[in-house]
Amino acid sequence: ILSDGDDIQIQAYYDRTHREAANFAEIRNTFDIDFLHRFRLPARQEVSWGLGARIDPVNDQVVVTGLQFIPNQRTDYLLTAFVQDEVGLVEGRLALTLGTKLLRTNFSNDIDLEPSARLRWTPGDKQTIWASFTRALRTPSDGEDNFDLLGFVSTTANGTPFFARFNANPNFADEQMNGYELGYRRLLGKKLYVDVTGFYNHYHDLFSEDLAGAAFLETAPAPAHLLLPAQFRNGLLGYTKGVEIAPEWRPTSNWRLRGSYSYLHMNLGKALLSGDVGTAPIIVGASPQHELTVSSAVDLSKKLQLDLTFRYVSALPGQLVPAYSTGDARIGWKFSRQVDLSVAGQNLLQPSHSEYGGDPGPLVGIRRSVYAKLTWTR
Repeated sequence: ILSDGDDIQIQAYYDRTHREAANFAEIRNTFDIDFLHRFRLPARQEVSWGLGARIDPVNDQVVVTGLQFIPNQRTDYLLTAFVQDEVGLVEGRLALTLGTKLLRTNFSNDIDLEPSARLRWTPGDKQTIWASFTRALRTPSDGEDNFDLLGFVSTTANGTPFFARFNANPNFADEQMNGYELGYRRLLGKKLYVDVTGFYNHYHDLFSEDLAGAAFLETAPAPAHLLLPAQFRNGLLGYTKGVEIAPEWRPTSNWRLRGSYSYLHMNLGKALLSGDVGTAPIIVGASPQHELTVSSAVDLSKKLQLDLTFRYVSALPGQLVPAYSTGDARIGWKFSRQVDLSVAGQNLLQPSHSEYGGDPGPLVGIRRSVYAKLTWTR
């Protein structure tokens, strides 16, 4: 029997995905079930715990010669459990949250542990300070454990074809992160507040593309060719650090202005004895160093709303993507309690822009678009 404040949730779903890309195809059936239980204990404690299971029969089909998963048919699984306890050390002022998550997959040999701790202090009604620690893991996937790739590099001076081959690595380990965060929220007056958060994350056992030996002459299959062996390994380590600022201002009761700015600095390099061939600069250059967003939401009347958003993202040198800025707009009409109509435009400041590199292929362009949406609820 549930007590007041207790909560039990059960969720189950099935999903079928049939994905076809230029060099890859996959059919995946996902069966998932999750259980969550929340309850209260004496001494201002709130406990949450849960279990989850996901089963994925997979068929990775060969589309191009030289790229395949071995075995291409298998059953992936993910088993999870978690527990979290939030303790009110000083009522309304100081709270401590402790928890951990446990994972087991078919790609890892052990049960993975992801603990976390968070301390929140509210010295007054207008400010909050918090600090947290999190240990996070990225478990291996079929991309590291089962993936084999053979690619043509060039032709030597005497006409011999030269290939590189990435072999699957069944011993690929978890990528690991220890993250630290310190944040501060302050209410300035009655209508303006600001969040400031600083973070530092240390990483090790990160994904790398390593040479697995010197090139050698392979005669079968014909014709004879040079082959450079390589493998996906855990050869990178490093850190990221940065700051996020998010103010919100309500000039009037029907107008809200929000903004956010984030700065990210990444420093990744090769671990001792790593044979990485240059993955670190690509990874570092695939995340923007600066991001800025400013949005305005105003109720023009009881039935008419106008939303405007401006976004700026700095360049991604690792993917040859230049910096860009763009804007979105939305106007909505509420005809009745049941019917809403809205017209929205996205990426309006230019006909198109690139946001990330293609894999494979050229840069992916995002075009200007406009759409209408009609919502009816009962």
